[in-house]
Amino acid sequence: MIPKTQRRIYENFRAQLIQLLHQVRDVAQRGQVSEAFYPLNQENSTAPIAALEIDRSETPITTNLRPTHSNSANSRPFGLISSGLANLQGMFREQVLTLPLEEIDSTHRAKVQSYQAEISKQLRLVGLDCTFLAAARQPQTQAQRVQQVIDRVETLIRYCHGILGEPEENSGLGQS
Repeated sequence: MIPKTQRRIYENFRAQLIQLLHQVRDVAQRGQVSEAFYPLNQENSTAPIAALEIDRSETPITTNLRPTHSNSANSRPFGLISSGLANLQGMFREQVLTLPLEEIDSTHRAKVQSYQAEISKQLRLVGLDCTFLAAARQPQTQAQRVQQVIDRVETLIRYCHGILGEPEENSGLGQS
């Protein structure tokens, strides 16, 4: 079982993921995809993370999103998505990975470590998906890339449910 203090951190992380999911869907529905996703600075974001041996102090998953037109009238959607993703990555690195695994009962510890490794991987991949989305010029390709981002964020939410041992009902995965 997950201790209450850790549970709150995972619940907050999940809430942030749900908020990001709604923001991505909203940007896609408004047709502001090209303004909302810009290439990522991928320096230091490709270090491998072993499934059961996560370096909790030096996990380099933070990415910096930069708009190509910082003074454009459409920079608000960019700010929402980029800051949301950066906040999630920072929260994961600084709050989730620093949680002491010793406080988790032994029957759940390996499962939590495995989920943490998968979350780390998916956070890096959603950043790469945003890079590919920024490069997409055809509406059909943009739509596919947006769906990839949405699918990855939904996967991250499911991982949080797995850690918390909750059913996925009322998970925020439904269409907004």
